[in-house]
Amino acid sequence: MFQNKHAINAIENRHRQLRKIVKNRGHFPTDEAASKLLYLTLRSTEKNWKTLPIA
Repeated sequence: MFQNKHAINAIENRHRQLRKIVKNRGHFPTDEAASKLLYLTLRSTEKNWKTLPIA
């Protein structure tokens, strides 16, 4: 049960980061520009991710 809670928290954290980036950026000229920004954000935040300890 706790592993699911940690996974949900991690997903919510990632979602929060993406929403913050999109909100700060405003509008996008193309769908490709939006996709590229999200991809680059995911790549840069991936460095901060850690694996969860197995309990």
